[in-house]
Amino acid sequence: MQRHRIAIRIFQAIKEPHTCLDYMQRHQQVLAVFGIQMITSNNNRWVDNPGIYVIVAESLETGEMMAGIRIQLARGNQELPIAGATGHIDPRVYSVIDAYESYGMTAEVTALWNARKYKGIGLSNLLITVSSAVLNQLNITTMLGLCDTRNLDTMRMNGGYKIETSIGEDGYFFYPKQGLKAWAIIVKDPGAVSSASAAMRSLIFSLRKNPVQRTVIQHEDALLDVDFELKIPASQLFHPSKKEQTSN
Repeated sequence: MQRHRIAIRIFQAIKEPHTCLDYMQRHQQVLAVFGIQMITSNNNRWVDNPGIYVIVAESLETGEMMAGIRIQLARGNQELPIAGATGHIDPRVYSVIDAYESYGMTAEVTALWNARKYKGIGLSNLLITVSSAVLNQLNITTMLGLCDTRNLDTMRMNGGYKIETSIGEDGYFFYPKQGLKAWAIIVKDPGAVSSASAAMRSLIFSLRKNPVQRTVIQHEDALLDVDFELKIPASQLFHPSKKEQTSN
C-alpha cells in the first residue's frame, strides 16, 4: 500500500505569489497532457486578485506540490471563470450569478489539478471536499463550478454539488472545445452540503469544527497521513462590498 505524508493548506493568493507561480506551472503541465490549455482558468491574472483562495496539497517528505484547487469570490477584481468560459454562449450566466449574489456571497471552485505521478491516490477528491469545508470561513452562500461528465459524481459525492440546470442546455455547454461537455454545477446549501456522501459530509463537518488537525485517510490502495491547515487568518479574510466587483 502506498503511504504519503501530506499537508493540505489554504492561503489568499496575493499573500504567496511564488507558491502561486509553482501552482500555475504545475497546472499548465497537467492541462497540456489533455490538450486543453485554452480553459479560462489557465492564466496568471488571478495571482493579483484578493478574492482568490488557493488550496494545495504538498508532500511533507519531498516538499513538492502534489495537487491544487482554487476558490474565487465573485466580488474580487475579475469575473468568475464560468462567466468568461460560457457567457458568450449563454448570457443568462451573468444574471444567474447576479441573482445568487443578491442573497449573499457567491464563489466558484476552479482550476483543480493533480500531478500525474500522484494519480489515483484520492488527492483530487480530497481537495474538492476541503474546498467545501472552508465555505463557512469565507461566508460563501453559493459555490459554482464547471466540470466534465466523468467528474459529475465526484463533485457531488465529495463536495455536495448539483447540476445548475438554469443555464446552457439543462446545465451543460460544449467547452473547452467542441465535442467536450462541461457541466455547470452548484452548491446551494453550504451549511448542509446535503448532496455529498455521508463519509465526506462527516469529514467536511470535522474540518469546519477543527480546521487544524491530523487525519489518516485511506483511498483504495493509498494511505494519506494528512496535516490539515485550513484556518484562514483574519488578515486574509476578504469582505468587499458588491460595488467592488469588476470584470475583465
